[in-house]
Amino acid sequence: MGKTTTGNFVVQFRLIAEPFQIDVLNKRMEIGRKIYNSIITIVGKQYREMIKTNQYRNIKAELKDSLPKK
Repeated sequence: MGKTTTGNFVVQFRLIAEPFQIDVLNKRMEIGRKIYNSIITIVGKQYREMIKTNQYRNIKAELKDSLPKK
């Protein structure tokens, strides 16, 4: 059975803000971007280390063997 798709719509409104509010929003967005990038870097390193371990490979092989064949 195929995946059904529905329409997606976006409504955009102009933000009316004072210059100091725009500065605050820009600073907070930049902080959020830095946090996001740091988390992606850390999790990526952890994932690469995890897939190197024998325990991960053994569990992956066991799961592959236990799944029914198609």
